[in-house]
Amino acid sequence: MKQKILIATASFGELDPTILDKLQDSYECVFNQTGRKLTSEELSKLIVDVEGIIAGTEQYSKDILGHAKNLKVISRVGIGIDNIDLDFCQEANIAVLSTKTDLSYSVAELVITQILSFYRNIPSHHKDFKENLWKRKMGETINGKTLGIIGLGKIGKRLVEITSGFNFELLACDLCKDEDFAKKYSIEYCDMDYLCSNAEIISIHANSKNSDKHLISSDQISLMNTKTLLINTSRGNNVDELALLEALKNNAIAGACLDVFKSEPYKGEFTSLENVILTPHIGGYTSNVRKDLETEALENLRKSL
Repeated sequence: MKQKILIATASFGELDPTILDKLQDSYECVFNQTGRKLTSEELSKLIVDVEGIIAGTEQYSKDILGHAKNLKVISRVGIGIDNIDLDFCQEANIAVLSTKTDLSYSVAELVITQILSFYRNIPSHHKDFKENLWKRKMGETINGKTLGIIGLGKIGKRLVEITSGFNFELLACDLCKDEDFAKKYSIEYCDMDYLCSNAEIISIHANSKNSDKHLISSDQISLMNTKTLLINTSRGNNVDELALLEALKNNAIAGACLDVFKSEPYKGEFTSLENVILTPHIGGYTSNVRKDLETEALENLRKSL
């Protein structure tokens, strides 16, 4: 009798269908057929009798995991495991594994794309062109601007490295300070308030361990000015979406580039604003990286089971 597993990520195997064949050869598979991230209610029903999960960014809280009677392993497609209640898993003897595939280039390259697209008005120019309109909107060069990075881990550092030619003034906020790296790239470590008050571009690359608390709330947004661009490619819950929406509507900040949202797929009011660039959680969604992530997640699951 085959062990039963849940493939919770809706896009798993899209690039390489042979990986699904391998799974189905070895396991009885339950699939996420919604085409989106599972809700808590949906996940609670699907995990009742599975022994393993190939997991995405859906939330695995104590309440949800309490429905799992046979669960032995959660194999995460990605690096972060802040969406999983690790204390409960330890008590319940559930192994939690994440992938080591390097996402840093993929995410950092998206951030650069967002920055350049925003300051050169690429989305609006493209839209006008598609409507046979020849309109030129004045852009800005980004050379010499102040970039503030919240979370100077692997992705944040990669962003620093590959933007070195833009001559950014660099600020960083992180609980763990890498003084050697900061010295090499002339980075000034500072607290959150200073960063939000002084950075022209703010890029978030931090985990979201506390689901009830935003890294960027109305307090931090109020410190920003009309020239601030806020970028979030980390976790949707890191930003208070209502506070950000209000600031964007009132032009209290210059704009935002958002790749992650509290609820996905996102269908809210950000879509009606002109001063935002929205993407559907594609930070690590490049073909070479995705294939490696899925292969590694499968091997982690297989070894653990």
